[in-house]
Amino acid sequence: MSQALDQLNVELESLSKKLRQQVLIKAVFEGAAYFLFGLVAFFILDRFGDFPMAFRIIVLLSGIGCLLYYLKTKYWLNYTSPYSREEVSLLVEKKFPQFRSRLISTLQFSKNKPGKMVSADLVDGMMDQTFDMYGDYNFSEVIDTEALKKVLKVFVISLAGIILMSIIAPQSFPIYLQRFYSQLAYPTSTQFEEINLPEYAIAGEETSMSIKMTGELPASGYITVYSSESKAEYDVDQSEEKGVYQFAIPAQMENLSMRFKIGDYSSQAYDLPIKKRPAIAELKVEVIPPAYTGIKAYTEESGNLQVPFGSKLNFSLKTSKELNEFKLIPKIDEVVLPKVQGAGSQWNFSLNAETKMKYTFQLLDQDSLESKGIPEFSLRVKVDKAPRVRLIEPSALRELSPISRMPLEAEFEDDYQIASVKVLYTVIDSEYDQDLDFDEFKVWKSYADINDKTFSLKELWDNRSIEVEAGRNLKVRIQVTDNAPEPQTSFSQDILIPIISQEELKGRLADEFLNSVEPVEDILLKLNDVNRKMDRLGDK
Repeated sequence: MSQALDQLNVELESLSKKLRQQVLIKAVFEGAAYFLFGLVAFFILDRFGDFPMAFRIIVLLSGIGCLLYYLKTKYWLNYTSPYSREEVSLLVEKKFPQFRSRLISTLQFSKNKPGKMVSADLVDGMMDQTFDMYGDYNFSEVIDTEALKKVLKVFVISLAGIILMSIIAPQSFPIYLQRFYSQLAYPTSTQFEEINLPEYAIAGEETSMSIKMTGELPASGYITVYSSESKAEYDVDQSEEKGVYQFAIPAQMENLSMRFKIGDYSSQAYDLPIKKRPAIAELKVEVIPPAYTGIKAYTEESGNLQVPFGSKLNFSLKTSKELNEFKLIPKIDEVVLPKVQGAGSQWNFSLNAETKMKYTFQLLDQDSLESKGIPEFSLRVKVDKAPRVRLIEPSALRELSPISRMPLEAEFEDDYQIASVKVLYTVIDSEYDQDLDFDEFKVWKSYADINDKTFSLKELWDNRSIEVEAGRNLKVRIQVTDNAPEPQTSFSQDILIPIISQEELKGRLADEFLNSVEPVEDILLKLNDVNRKMDRLGDK
């Protein structure tokens, strides 16, 4: 009996290993079948959808993960926890009902002696009967070969699907498998050859590109241009050169990506960075006028300037990006170009404002992009004019006696500052003696260190102060001088005054008075006539 029991245990152990092997085989072939089915299904979808590589990888990894989870749930526990002899015996009794719990009881009674309530002879008889029956049955029939055949059938079908796809799409299917780790495109009737796309586009400017195709060539295709904020689709037409499609990308301000579709060919995404031309971000000019003007230094934030002659101009510019080269471009040839200092995005230079000019700047950045559209600036130089004088009194030519007085009034104005004013005079014999040297004039009154932009002169001229004689002519002239480094002088018009005796002057004044007074009788007649006309108006 002991030998028969050992043989039974060996048989059950062997059967347990076979059941475990069946679990492994089913898991492998079922997993492989589902994986191949997934490959075929996703190939059809990818062929029509042309999914991006990242999406393809996500689908692949997700599918593998779901498949492993399914196999673990269904098979892992049975594989890692082998069937015990008792479990195998229950499977045998289920397959062969003739044993009717004999097999499981034999295993249990072989380990544990029967209780007092159980007859030992009955147990021995049952065990002998079990051992006698054992040789008549093939326990290997417990293994479910039908289930294994079903799994193998599904695997064969999935493998046939792979072979069928390879036959139907001999060029596309191998590429499909490579697309999980590369950017390969499916073969099309219209084949891509090359794209002529610049390294970058310039912000705000149209950019030209061309695409060369072979195979079936439609008259046009379309291109999709998109940025972070917009997306647009444009037609792309075939040029006169066969197979070459040309397109002008509209002006853009943001980095772009684009795809094109010509015939049945759909391209990958192409990136086109946008770069801006260099420009002036900030322009400041420190204006230091000449000291004599009395104008304090000030700062302008524009290149259009009007400054006093001789001012020093300190230019400070910041550019929108770092430069390799910065140039000042004057529009006249006579200007000596100043030395420009700086680097990167900060540049400085100085010049003296001695002539008007128009000028602009030329910028070249580190990508060899040249500035465009920088305005033309204007520098106007305000030349210091000679001071102006306006004579107010005397307003008309008059005659004076040697002891007469007259009002003398004038106003002066300069662009910056008046330095001095002098009242000059000379006595001549005839009003026609005009050719007098300046040295022949004498100073009647002088005003120095005025240092103001305007000045008013109000004096009372007195002939007694110069002791002029009757019968001669007095000529008065007012001189004004500014404070320029090279002083500029202006003169009023000459005041020519005949000098007559006191008695003659009184007589002429009396005659002028009588000629200006109308007789009283004429005034009364005119008044009466006005009153009569007023009365008539009242009657009406």
